[in-house]
Amino acid sequence: FNFYDTIKANAFPPFISGYHEFAIAYAKQTKELYQINGWNLFDLSIECLRMGISDKYKITDENLNYNLCETYPKYLIIPSGFSEHLLRNVAEFRALNRFPVLSYYYKYNGSCLWRSSQCLAGLTLKSSDMDKKYMNEISSITKKLVIYDARPYVNAIANSLKGAGIERKSDYDYCEEVIYCDIDNIHGVRDALKKSINVRDTING
Repeated sequence: FNFYDTIKANAFPPFISGYHEFAIAYAKQTKELYQINGWNLFDLSIECLRMGISDKYKITDENLNYNLCETYPKYLIIPSGFSEHLLRNVAEFRALNRFPVLSYYYKYNGSCLWRSSQCLAGLTLKSSDMDKKYMNEISSITKKLVIYDARPYVNAIANSLKGAGIERKSDYDYCEEVIYCDIDNIHGVRDALKKSINVRDTING
């Protein structure tokens, strides 16, 4: 259980020195130490420079007022060749409008990670021309696309009955495969965490 102990020790350190990321947990007793607005500490433009993101991508402010996706940040990274005014059409094909956005970029070989919610293909496995256009814009840059679905395959198919669903490899250029990671839903993950904590406490106890 060294991994769990390490995470806990860094997330909830006994002393605040050097742990500004978690200053909110100590706000009452350390207000004089933290006068900076934490929301202003992160600058996406600076982060793009740090990661070495190429000019094939760009920052969009289409979500500035959160009217494109309520659960996404104001500024998002998308393919530079895609028209920003079409993003709403792309978002409408994803649960909660969480369309694919760049989350990580590896400057040494151009590999990148994109995150999104499940598509709304439904039981009939319908597709979206705008979703295809957007995804193909991404894959045309990378020349390789692998889709990782965190859910078990059975769960993903079951969600199709509710109007959500799965991506098909054949819908996207350069898509090599769709891989299901077989991770249970949030309730299962939470229960697993509780069991891990209980076992650890029993061993140390």
